[in-house]
Amino acid sequence: MSIPIAPSITVVGPQVANGTVSASPANGAQVGIASGAASTAYPMNVAYHKDAFTLATADLEMPKGVDFAARDTYDGISMLIVRAYDINNAQFPCRIDVLAGWATLRPELACRITG
Repeated sequence: MSIPIAPSITVVGPQVANGTVSASPANGAQVGIASGAASTAYPMNVAYHKDAFTLATADLEMPKGVDFAARDTYDGISMLIVRAYDINNAQFPCRIDVLAGWATLRPELACRITG
């Protein structure tokens, strides 16, 4: 079976500044993913540069008709706190909300590692 590798393997040498391996595999050589017994589960880890992924938050709508509401942004994370009076239980429930999402900006800066 032929397995495409991207980006391509670059052997480290005196003329290569951005080498990715110390030696190139021979044509037709066996490739082992992990040594161990059949059906063995291995943990998956992720190694990544800080610029590979991003987290984004959005401002939530400020509610009206509540005891207290405030929205603030700290280190780029927008948070909303709301407190209202619960007439049935004579309590002031309070909640803090963050609307967030993440995206991969540069997938070439991250990889999975079988451990």
